[in-house]
Amino acid sequence: MRMPKIGTFVWALVAFTTLVAAGPAAASCSLSSFNGIYGVLLSGSNTSGDLGAGLYQVDLDGSGGLTGTGTESGNGAIQTVTLTGTYTVSGNCTGTVTTKDQANSVSDFNIVLDNKSSEVELIRTDPGYTMSGQGFALGVAACGLTGKTASFAKRLDGHSIGTSKTPVSVVGRVTLDGKGDASATDTFSENGVIYTGKLKGSYIANANCTGSAQFTYKGTTYHFASIATNGGKKLLLLETDTGNVVFGDAVAQ
Repeated sequence: MRMPKIGTFVWALVAFTTLVAAGPAAASCSLSSFNGIYGVLLSGSNTSGDLGAGLYQVDLDGSGGLTGTGTESGNGAIQTVTLTGTYTVSGNCTGTVTTKDQANSVSDFNIVLDNKSSEVELIRTDPGYTMSGQGFALGVAACGLTGKTASFAKRLDGHSIGTSKTPVSVVGRVTLDGKGDASATDTFSENGVIYTGKLKGSYIANANCTGSAQFTYKGTTYHFASIATNGGKKLLLLETDTGNVVFGDAVAQ
């Protein structure tokens, strides 16, 4: 007896149902899979309403130990820090991080790894803090002044701290000439007031993928610390001007 033909649509439906039932492959992580150099950007507040952000470069040894350096803006007060610490990773790609700075201040985090451990989501678990962030692996990058022009799409958010906390957002396009000069075209929203402008500036790109930049607009110069990640395709940014908690990233176009 001949079997009736099954239409293409039915075969497709069967295949789709099989894939859905199987689901994606389960993630598998370990201490050794979470290793190397990462750039980390954190932001949030404490129970006093003080705003804060931090930009860090952290070196994970693959065995549960870490060291790092960073720049922090605590309610607009800028400081540099050095870090030591420990971390754990479970097979399901969750874990913990504990760091201590040069003043013996301890910070605790829960983490989740993603994108094959090349990215990490963090949330601070110390009582009184509402703070989270992301980390990105350095990747294969040749950092420093490359001599080649590169353009990035930039986004910044945060607050100018004064008698009141004024919200600030910026989106723009940044061009680095590969030799230390930079330009940008930005759209600003400052407490809901919108304006656009062209900025000129300069930047430093260090061989270890840390750096800094400054841009001038209408007589005011804005300074930033930066860390290149993802093979130089993503720059993490933190404003280092006193009285500001402004942070974000720039992604290669």
